[in-house]
Amino acid sequence: FQTCALAISADRAGRQAALAEWDSNATAAAATYGPVSTWVVTAVTNFELLLSVASYVYLANFDEDLSAWSAGAVTDMDNMFKSAEAFNNGGQTLALDTSSVTRMYGVFKSAHAFNQPLVFDTSSVLYLNDMFRSAHAFDQPLAFDTSSAIGLAYMFCSAASFSQAIAFDTGSAVDLQYMFYDATAFDQTIAFSDTSSVTTMFSMFNDAEAFNKPVAFDTDSVTTMLSMFRSTEAFNQPVLFDT
Repeated sequence: FQTCALAISADRAGRQAALAEWDSNATAAAATYGPVSTWVVTAVTNFELLLSVASYVYLANFDEDLSAWSAGAVTDMDNMFKSAEAFNNGGQTLALDTSSVTRMYGVFKSAHAFNQPLVFDTSSVLYLNDMFRSAHAFDQPLAFDTSSAIGLAYMFCSAASFSQAIAFDTGSAVDLQYMFYDATAFDQTIAFSDTSSVTTMFSMFNDAEAFNKPVAFDTDSVTTMLSMFRSTEAFNQPVLFDT
């Protein structure tokens, strides 16, 4: 099994074909490729659209524990589990070596079933945009090092269940637009270390219907706050902005 796994791991098309076969007939795929959890992925640098087999075609049934994968060489996880409707990492904590990853756009976007703890090293990640967008079930605490993150836009947009306290190092952040847009359950404290470089907070809490916590941001560089609290029906708290 290991030799075959090594052969498919470095080849995107082969890897996607193997995953598609697993999605349709896991028993047959295991006989050919070995269990997904044993696949050797040490040569892989790009997990972009991992569970997509064609444009706008995503694996509907895939739900395997991938935490045994050695992903230390991966730099790109954009849309890795996007629209994988059943994916919940086999009901286990998702722990991957993400120490080299710089991109996490939309990792769980529209992964509607996913709700497991995450053990990710995000210290090198520049983009967390869309990460949990429309991940309707997700509601787990996040201990992310976001010190390198430039973009956090849409991060929890339409994450309908998410309501966890946020403590992020935002010293590098420039874009917080739509961050909690339509996060209808969210009502937790937000501790951002430094927002002095942020230029846009457009629609940041738009339609976050339950949100009602004090907000204190350095907005010295912000050029637009349009619709920032639009339709935040519960919101009635002090706002401390440097304007």
